[in-house]
Amino acid sequence: MSPDAMDVRDRQIRAIGEDFPGWEAWQGLVNGLWHARLTGSTPPVMVHAESPEELREQIRFRTEATT
Repeated sequence: MSPDAMDVRDRQIRAIGEDFPGWEAWQGLVNGLWHARLTGSTPPVMVHAESPEELREQIRFRTEATT
């Protein structure tokens, strides 16, 4: 991954964390899938997607389902 691509990925990760407090996002190294977890949740709450945009949709869906 080029330094520019890593900067874009890091900005996307930060933006997800800012838009969805309590959620921690990352991109998998092996398959490139995006993952997020709700920190401190028991049982663990996780979502997975193929892009940051899809990950946001998954987080939104999980957040609405639990409120």
